[in-house]
Amino acid sequence: MELWKPFAETFDADNLTLFRTTHWTVLVRKAQVTLGTLVLAANRNFISASEFTQDELLELPQVVGRLESALAEAFAYDKINYLTLMMADRHYHSHVVPRYESVRVFGGLTWEDTDWPVPPSIGVPQSDDETLAEIRDHMKQYV
Repeated sequence: MELWKPFAETFDADNLTLFRTTHWTVLVRKAQVTLGTLVLAANRNFISASEFTQDELLELPQVVGRLESALAEAFAYDKINYLTLMMADRHYHSHVVPRYESVRVFGGLTWEDTDWPVPPSIGVPQSDDETLAEIRDHMKQYV
């Protein structure tokens, strides 16, 4: 099943998909809150967790395990936050924010989790296309 088209266009799925399964798509988030921020999105359109199908629920732990393993291998995060907000984009998805107690250097940039250890501020500017592609390509080695 393909990711719901309006959501896919907004989140640039053609360029930023890390991996896709039958029921879920994992994308690099355009606005990197911290290094490796992802989006975990259901492929079909719905808004409430009460609408999960049994197949979606059964597949979710494997998808989460795969993305967490990739983030651990790629960037050695210290903690991870899942923010399921859906304020602007009415499609079931979570922002996956890896958290870092110390600075990381990647792609010639210094990445600091300035909100550590409190909840992250997700209203950050969009990262440039080159940085996003570099994060995607680096993480693809580990998915």
